[in-house]
Amino acid sequence: MLYVENPGPYSQHRIKFRIVNENVSDIGTIKYQWNTAPFSGLLIGSTLDNVDVKTPTKDKILTLNTQTRNITLPAGYNTTIATQGDVGTAFVYIQCPRYIAGMDLTNIEVKKYLGWSAGEKSGINECAVTKIYSEVEKDDLVMLTWDVDENLTCDYAGNFSFELSFKKFKEDGATLEKQWYSNSNSSLLIKATLGIDSDTTPTSGEVGVFVEATIIPVVDEEELD
Repeated sequence: MLYVENPGPYSQHRIKFRIVNENVSDIGTIKYQWNTAPFSGLLIGSTLDNVDVKTPTKDKILTLNTQTRNITLPAGYNTTIATQGDVGTAFVYIQCPRYIAGMDLTNIEVKKYLGWSAGEKSGINECAVTKIYSEVEKDDLVMLTWDVDENLTCDYAGNFSFELSFKKFKEDGATLEKQWYSNSNSSLLIKATLGIDSDTTPTSGEVGVFVEATIIPVVDEEELD
């Protein structure tokens, strides 16, 4: 397991590794997991922005245009939303009108779905309204948050397609009254990993390897060994 601490506001960093033995314990159900993409050097730039997943900045919010039905990305958007193997740590935010086809998205009776397709796999997940804009000029907008499905990230790498759909049911809860779909978008990407499973039991017996990494600010490049 690789642990990387918040590097802070330094422009460059290096990683120092310390390897010790550790007894292998039983592996339980993964609740959260985050993976880096492969890199070849030890000198890296700081990319952590410390933005809470519930309060994204404007450059991290997609937009739904109900006139064209297109989902567009803001300028500078990082299309790599997750790395293969991530669980519970990747989120996609989409700003859209509060009212679509006469449906109020803040109403719990209106279901908000994001459907995705990746190769031979596909799925559909319910999105949550995580923000209702209170500004006078934006009181008709909401933000949807999609907790990226681990069934998508568990063993897939590459671009995938996704779309939004909204459904309203009658009072019986079963009869569909209204339904609306966006166009699909194929801009987002799941980055490949090296395929090394950190939870795999080591083949050397009951003793595994624990890797700890510490990020150190670089004052002078000559310090790098």
